[in-house]
Amino acid sequence: MTAAAQADSIIANYLAEEYNVRFTPGNTLRLLPYARDKYAALEADLRSARHSIHMDYFNMRDDSISRVMFDILRERAAAGVEVRVIIDAFGNGKSAQALRINDIRRLRREGVDVRIFDRMHFPWVNHFLHRDHRKIVVIDGSVGYIGGMNIADYYIHGKGDITQWRDMHLRISGPAVNDLQRVFVKFWNQQTEEDIQGETYYYHPSGDEQGALVGVVNRTPSKGNDWPIRNNRIARDAARQAIDAAPSHIQIVNPYFAPSPM
Repeated sequence: MTAAAQADSIIANYLAEEYNVRFTPGNTLRLLPYARDKYAALEADLRSARHSIHMDYFNMRDDSISRVMFDILRERAAAGVEVRVIIDAFGNGKSAQALRINDIRRLRREGVDVRIFDRMHFPWVNHFLHRDHRKIVVIDGSVGYIGGMNIADYYIHGKGDITQWRDMHLRISGPAVNDLQRVFVKFWNQQTEEDIQGETYYYHPSGDEQGALVGVVNRTPSKGNDWPIRNNRIARDAARQAIDAAPSHIQIVNPYFAPSPM
């Protein structure tokens, strides 16, 4: 085993033992380091959807990128595909290009079931930490997307005086997509009081898949007596373990640097 593989094993074992993260083998991964790559791949997969599209985003602005995505979602809904979308209220509302209530109602009439998570109301302070920052897409239970990019054209064109935003995303196909689907389905059912379930939403491994080992970590929005919950420390703890396990060098790409005291 190489030094890098040994370091990966240390981190995987730590997450499995400390946080009960389940790792599944046999996955195909595609790293998408640029927004154009992410949106092009996502657009193609959305157009190929046959029975379900599930999307959970912090921010889907009313701009050139989201209009293309929503046009595809309308078309797939008209073809009989179940389309469900969750958007964080703060992530949507803080933008001058926010989706308006009339936009959302129109999408619902056209078969795209859009729900807004935790609408802001007085006292505002109760909502600031209770946010859904996840960016998850699951298509037909077999293809998933996860990473740092919202649906917004500023990742390509920039924003104000800021040039193109630098972020990354990951396309996953294989058994690990089931874990992304479970995260979405549980959250959707909690927020809507619906009970979507069934094998049709999940990937069914053939048993001979070859590929990467993947573990999905979920950061659940929480507030009040539930905050902070233990799983919300997992990214920090995993990063610390990765740094401690590094055999030769450390490279960090991160939009924020606010180290904790410990």
